[in-house]
Amino acid sequence: MTIADLLATQELQPITPNPSAALRLLEKAHSNLSAAQIVANAAPDAALTLAYDAARQAITGLMRAQGYRSRERGAHVIAIKYAREALGADHAQMIDSLDNLRRKRHSSEYGDVFSSEQESAWALGLAERVIAAVAEHIDHGEMP
Repeated sequence: MTIADLLATQELQPITPNPSAALRLLEKAHSNLSAAQIVANAAPDAALTLAYDAARQAITGLMRAQGYRSRERGAHVIAIKYAREALGADHAQMIDSLDNLRRKRHSSEYGDVFSSEQESAWALGLAERVIAAVAEHIDHGEMP
């Protein structure tokens, strides 16, 4: 699904690009990732959730930098769709993994599925890669 498709279905809304908001969201992503690293062994579910939130916040930062926001309903899924297009084919496998993490986090938060230390470690590594990819796009002003 292209950015144009997301706009046409009103999953994305155009807004004025806001680079300072993008940077604040990247800082928040880094803070959540740091918190996830601290609690990873003692609370794997919390670490997994924080890692996912960090990656999602970075993607939201990219949206702000490029002049978009998602509608509220389905915002997590929309963020994945947006990231798939905005970050491009080079990052497709990473975004597929992030979508898997989104589903795992949902099951952990709202179901009776629990995360292991290995899963939280995987989530931390994935979040680091997503944040780095987003930061590179923001730094280079890359547009989808």
